[in-house]
Amino acid sequence: MRKDGLENNILIQILDIDRNINKNIVRNKEDRGFLSQNILNELRNLLEHIALCIYNTDTNQQLDSIYENLQSSLKYIGDKRKYKDIKNFHNLLQISVSHYTPNEEVAERLMLKYLFYLFQTR
Repeated sequence: MRKDGLENNILIQILDIDRNINKNIVRNKEDRGFLSQNILNELRNLLEHIALCIYNTDTNQQLDSIYENLQSSLKYIGDKRKYKDIKNFHNLLQISVSHYTPNEEVAERLMLKYLFYLFQTR
């Protein structure tokens, strides 16, 4: 990957989201429902920034993480078979946690459902 400032900025955002998820796991591992709620809220952001990083790398662009660029990058990965798991995972998250926080029981079930996609994204 390029070492320019913009690419680094996107990677820094990805790492910040990753740190937030990891910190939630460490602090809330005894409360799976609450933990699941917090992680679900971060996963969509994570996938959008991963999509932008892929788009910038594949197209040699230097787009920043504004809404329009995130949407363009999601469309781009949606059109590429090798990124279908990321796009499918993002679509599921958009449906289930887009504008609300599910209750703890639902969040925990969603996390179990999304394990496959988490492993694929890794």
